[in-house]
Amino acid sequence: MKTPAIPPSLYGVHCAIVSLPSQLCERSRPLQERYVFFEAKGEPGAHLEKLLAITWGVDTRGWCENGWIYNVRSAHDRIADGMGEGNSRVFECGWGGPERITYIDRADCDYLVTPRMRSRLEAAHAEAMAAAKLLRASVRAAS
Repeated sequence: MKTPAIPPSLYGVHCAIVSLPSQLCERSRPLQERYVFFEAKGEPGAHLEKLLAITWGVDTRGWCENGWIYNVRSAHDRIADGMGEGNSRVFECGWGGPERITYIDRADCDYLVTPRMRSRLEAAHAEAMAAAKLLRASVRAAS
């Protein structure tokens, strides 16, 4: 399958996985991770630490070094390494099993981006969810 070119609409967007400290976790989820999408130039990890400190109101110094923030990758890299179709690749979080591709749950996403970029990312996420629904239906039909 040919890797799609990164659309200009996603230039500068990065995604990172953030493991939440216990005081930020939901009570029913004592171990919780967030997928944080953000725009950055320069060093994205350091930039995200500053963004999270402001938006979440916590001290995030050293989170990258300590492994609380990890898998910091550009949208370009996520699309290039994905297995799905188009921009939905930005939301892939697992491969294998009966459904072949799993996507990030919308409830686990944070968007620290401009309103226009958020709209683009939400459209790509909707595309991913539609692809997942088709995959589930084809798996059920084959069973």
